[in-house]
Amino acid sequence: MCPSRHLWASTTTLFTSLSQGDTTSAPVLGRGILRINLRQVLAQLASFRVHHALRRMEHLEALARFGHFCGGTLWDLSMTAPKRASRGV
Repeated sequence: MCPSRHLWASTTTLFTSLSQGDTTSAPVLGRGILRINLRQVLAQLASFRVHHALRRMEHLEALARFGHFCGGTLWDLSMTAPKRASRGV
């Protein structure tokens, strides 16, 4: 899988497990996979709020710093993570 496609799948997929207790030996009640699509990601991005910005430019700069931090971190993790066989998800 190409890096950008792997990055998208990795950041928009959440494997979940619901257990009856808080230990690893507790019975599992259910498992599932949550996936969000581009429209849902964009809705999440539109919900971000910047507090204490006095000017519009401060607001935009704060959002840009956050985006650079998240995007850069995800890219770094994707590029340095050991390549594993695809799980077919």
